[in-house]
Amino acid sequence: MPISDLLQIPVLTETMAQKTVGVNMAIQAMEKVMTATLEINTAAATSTGYDLVIPFNTTNDLSPRQALRAIYFKLLAGATHDFDLIHPNNPHLFIIKNETTRTATIRTVTGGTTVSLPPGGVFLVYCDGLNMVKMDFTLTELTQANDFNFAFYGNPAIDQVMGRVLIGRDTLFPGNLSGARGRVDVNPLVSHSLGLWDDSTQFGTITISSGGSFTFSTTGGNPRTVTAGSVLELRNGGSMDPLLDVVELVILATVTVSQPLP
Repeated sequence: MPISDLLQIPVLTETMAQKTVGVNMAIQAMEKVMTATLEINTAAATSTGYDLVIPFNTTNDLSPRQALRAIYFKLLAGATHDFDLIHPNNPHLFIIKNETTRTATIRTVTGGTTVSLPPGGVFLVYCDGLNMVKMDFTLTELTQANDFNFAFYGNPAIDQVMGRVLIGRDTLFPGNLSGARGRVDVNPLVSHSLGLWDDSTQFGTITISSGGSFTFSTTGGNPRTVTAGSVLELRNGGSMDPLLDVVELVILATVTVSQPLP
């Protein structure tokens, strides 16, 4: 039975007797190309650069051609060294996940451009018959801005809590609260301090001058990570200024999240 040039799927001919057999085989092959998973044992990769060939039986036209009959490859744990994964020289679009602790270099039989798949990596890979091209679906850590706004209207009493936030993700506040900003409606009579607290620990100080300028500092000038579930509080200091009125602050911070990138 003849096969197609690219995915090597059975094709019909005018003289074929029992055409339903050929049609059924072609349909089954296409279903596998679009839905099947192929688990690949990597235990043989016991030396660096070992060539691990994806099963690809081409003994005759009806052989299974496993490497082209799956959309999803799973490299099973077992490899003890980095290895090469050899794909046949046929165009093929597939997803591949590396469950080993070693790096897999994906290439065709004759070389071309390779793709390096790290431990735990999940790539969408296209083979053009010689070269490999990837899209990375591995979970990637991204740092995102997470700013905190406080507004207190009136004249704060001694040690008064002027605002509080329950932290939902581990949040990093930069050393000396870099980038923070503040303003007041009425300047304090003398220099006045507010505190930024992580639960019961003060780690930041906001000083407002009698001219209305703001200075920000942290303990030792160091950054501070406030963990999820903690309460971030802005508190007045241990004195009360007779003039200070309406305090507005924005404190800059970042959170790190993991998400897949196309």
